[in-house]
Parts: sequence; structure tokens; C-alpha cells
Amino acid sequence: MRSVLRNAPVGMAARAVPVVALVVLSAGCGAERAATDPVPASSRSADTVVSTPSLRVRLSRPGDDAGVPNPGSGDADPRLVAALLTRFQADGSAAPAAVPDVPGAAVRFPVRDRGSLFFGFRQISSPFAGAASCRKRAAGMWVVLAGDFTTTPGVQLAISKLSSPRPSLGPDARTPQESLTFSEAIITGPPQVLGLLDDERAPGDCSRMTGGNGAAGRVEPLPAAPVGDRSWAYRIVDATGYVWHWVQVVRFRDHLIEIRIPNQEPGPRGDMVSILHQIATQAHARAAQTLT
Repeated sequence: MRSVLRNAPVGMAARAVPVVALVVLSAGCGAERAATDPVPASSRSADTVVSTPSLRVRLSRPGDDAGVPNPGSGDADPRLVAALLTRFQADGSAAPAAVPDVPGAAVRFPVRDRGSLFFGFRQISSPFAGAASCRKRAAGMWVVLAGDFTTTPGVQLAISKLSSPRPSLGPDARTPQESLTFSEAIITGPPQVLGLLDDERAPGDCSRMTGGNGAAGRVEPLPAAPVGDRSWAYRIVDATGYVWHWVQVVRFRDHLIEIRIPNQEPGPRGDMVSILHQIATQAHARAAQTLT
């Protein structure tokens, strides 16, 4: 059986102990949710966790986020937090209902602490790395912001991670439960920042990403249903064909929404691309209504 969740969000890194590993990027690009690195399909298991040498790992427990201060400078627009999804249920119950793991939050740039774990509690990244031009696809737009635009005024980032409730440990804990976890980011800022992030063209380097143990990964474009002013989607696949992430980006006026779904087991029933589009559509509807 493959790992319970490839990006190990809070409370789901292991079945028995609700501990999560937060990874701080060694390049100083902020905090990233830890992930099990790609390993051969034949050796994947629920207990497989391979650390990446270039990353520093810190174990954390649910609730630790309460003591992590917002690293932003000044108060962010409260409407950005109100624009984040607070619940998701796919049409036809194809996926379990998902609610925020921790309260969503907004960060106003410049950022005072580039190594803050505040981001990692609310965002999900894949375990792959590549050229700088691929960072937003492999790790997420928040990593680019926290790495390249920490001193840029006018940037604001609202972040949240939603998960379906997990059963408490007990006799029924051995029964597989469907799960759904995804992260949402809403970004606003100067045109040069949004223009850099809102580029659906995948550089050639994105076909040669690497993970732990030298595993190879690539970005594959996906069809994206019309949402907002424009929308584009892709998935991250390893050399065995295993899909690690589904991602969709929506642009509306001077805002970007990024939805990232990691592969997880036991995952939701139904087509993951359809679920991705449903999340993106609902996220856009809520944000557009709140931010008008």
C-alpha cells in the first residue's frame, strides 16, 4: 500500500501518532510541509519516509501552530481570509467533506521571518525540486513569494489547508477511511509579481525534476474548465507514472488562486481532475463574491 499521504499534513503523517514533519527550505525560502520523497513503486509502503539531505526537518504536533506568529509586516486585508474556503464537498459525494486543519490566515509582505513555519502549517508542496523556473510548480506559489518577494511591498498571501476529519484511534481505526486534503492560496500584489506567477507555460526544466534518492518527476498539463478570467492546471508525475499532485490556478482581476491536492490513501472516490476543478470553481466563487 502506498503512503497514507504523500505530503504528510498535520495529524496524517502516521496512523498511530499525530505528528507531522515540517521542512524548512535550506535556501531560506520559508517553511514547507514535509513529504515522503519519491521511491520505487515496489518499495512504497505506509511507513516509507525518506528524508532529503538538503532540507532540515522539524517534528511538530497538532496545535503547535498556535504559537507561531504571523511573519508578515502589518495587518493583511481581512477580506482575504474571508475569501478562503471553509468547507468543501464534491458533487455527488465523490469526496468526503473537508474543513480547515487550522484557521486560514493572510500574510502581508514584506515578511519579517523567511524561515517561519507559519506557511508550512497551511500549505502543501510536492517533494520534487528543479530549476528556479519550476519552483512554483513543484513547491507552490507561496514558496516563490517567500523566497523571492519577501521584501516586496503590496504582496498579500492568504493560505489555508483543508482535510477531511480523520477517525479517532480505536477498534474502527483499522477500517480504511476515504480522505481528502488540499491547500488553497489566494495571492494579490503588483502586476510584475502576478505576471511572473500567472504563466501556464511549463519550462523544459519541468520535465526533469528530481526528488529524494534521485527519483525523477515531471509536470504534465491538464485540461482546465473555464473559471474566472483564465485558468490552467497540471499534475506532477514520477518516472513510474504515479501522480503525486494535482494543481489548478485561477486568475480573476488582480488575484490568483492556487489549489494543490497531494495523492493520499485511502483517497476519495471519483476522478481527481474533476474534484480539482470543483474545488477551484468553488474557491473562485467564494473569493470573487468576497473580494468584489
